[in-house]
Amino acid sequence: MAKCDFCGRNVTYPYKCNYCGGLFCDEHRLPTRHNCPNIELWKRKKPPSLSHRSYSPSGEILLKPYIASSSPRKSVKRKRGRKLRSWVGVAIFLVLAFAFALHFSDIWKTSSNIPSMVETIQTIQPIPTPVDLREKLWRYKLEYALEVALSSSELSKIQDLAMELKGKDIYESAWNILKWEDKNIEYDYLKANIPPSTVYYRTYDDIITDVEVICGTEDYFQTPYETVRKGKGVCRDYALLTAGLLLAMNYSPVYVLDITYENKEVGHVVTAIKINNQYFILDQHLPVWDLGRYYHHQIEEGEYIKNATIYEISKGEDFAHVKKIGILTADDFIMEKYTITSNDLRRIELDLLNMFEKKSHLHRDFGISDLDQREYLPSGYSYGRIWTLYYDQSFYHPRFHDMFINYVFENVMGNDNITADISKCNRFWIKVGLNGSIITIKLILGKW
Repeated sequence: MAKCDFCGRNVTYPYKCNYCGGLFCDEHRLPTRHNCPNIELWKRKKPPSLSHRSYSPSGEILLKPYIASSSPRKSVKRKRGRKLRSWVGVAIFLVLAFAFALHFSDIWKTSSNIPSMVETIQTIQPIPTPVDLREKLWRYKLEYALEVALSSSELSKIQDLAMELKGKDIYESAWNILKWEDKNIEYDYLKANIPPSTVYYRTYDDIITDVEVICGTEDYFQTPYETVRKGKGVCRDYALLTAGLLLAMNYSPVYVLDITYENKEVGHVVTAIKINNQYFILDQHLPVWDLGRYYHHQIEEGEYIKNATIYEISKGEDFAHVKKIGILTADDFIMEKYTITSNDLRRIELDLLNMFEKKSHLHRDFGISDLDQREYLPSGYSYGRIWTLYYDQSFYHPRFHDMFINYVFENVMGNDNITADISKCNRFWIKVGLNGSIITIKLILGKW
């Protein structure tokens, strides 16, 4: 940092006088402001070159007398000469410009019928090509996955399985699908823990021109056939498989619900069927749920449904036809809850008595109907045993009555301990009750 030679102020970027060589601040940089000793030279506007300076033994700067390079008369003549040459140059430029303008005007007149290529190129803008979002994103977005994974070509791959599971009506078919999935498809907990996919969209003039999945690429939708082949999947894979099997059985349309929760960021996807304007949910395992029971079941699991977007899927010649037809609110779920009646319990009891008498060697015997309240066997009986089965009331709905009866019978006959007792007996009775939300079924066995 230097100091001003005149006022002594510190100056970061000082000015150097061309006439005395001193360093000055902005305020005192001109010769008139710092009493320059060579002020007369400055007034003549002819500063001497620094190479002409000499120094005294004491270090003081001495300027040689200013000697003009030419007389004022010659300088004036040179100035006049320069001005004259400038005007001549301007005149020549104007003449050439005028001649060029006339020539270009003639060319333009003779070619006025030719389109201007320059103008055309400037006005044409590149047309952005929209990307096929279905092709790019069906592995990661539900609405596109429904179209592609449930296309006719994909349904053909599970056609044989669908025909195996198809029942006499949609009730039995839906029940059979869930029962098969419960035995053959396991939940993929490893896939469930993969971070969700993130999609980056590239746009041009509000048109999506490209997409890229930048993370979570392994968190993708499986086709129904892939889920069958792998034997595992997450909720959306179960939903696509269930919907695919129903469509392959020629039940169309079917429905998929995209559920969001009040207390969770991660949602849930389930399949649904619609019977007499009432939705029933098919979610990986039995039972088939009405909306109200499913809502309360989710609360028991610690999950509070906020709403569910409804997709209607119909078979198409190529891709499935998918429509977003509405949203179910929490209130819509709650309104559809079914309550079991005493008539339902009596109907279950009678049909189970008929089923066991028809499909086993046992004979119904009202004489042992109170065996569960006795301490001793009635006279004439040598053996007695009582088995109690428990089912959540959600397993029963009048529309799925026949499937429930078959389900209970299969559970009994599939239990080795129960069948061992059945082989020892020749008499039976069945009692059905409701304990809170649990259906109790007592199989009373006796040997006469």
